[in-house]
Amino acid sequence: MYTPMLNNTVVVQFKVTADSISGLSQYKFRTYIAGLPPEITGLGVADDLQSLMIYINVLNLGAVERENFTRLPLCEDM
Repeated sequence: MYTPMLNNTVVVQFKVTADSISGLSQYKFRTYIAGLPPEITGLGVADDLQSLMIYINVLNLGAVERENFTRLPLCEDM
């Protein structure tokens, strides 16, 4: 699972697993990318590209034609 944090300038990756003995959830997380502009408008996964898509409103106007995106590989090595 990926989520923006810290005023939308950092994307964090979470992994949730169940403890085999107690059955309780265990959480691991790490910074996936930092230093983004604070106008992240959305995150998405492109299964066909095996990529995480980060949508950024570059002019902070809310107009779709003003959005850029960053494509990063999906990391499942946690």
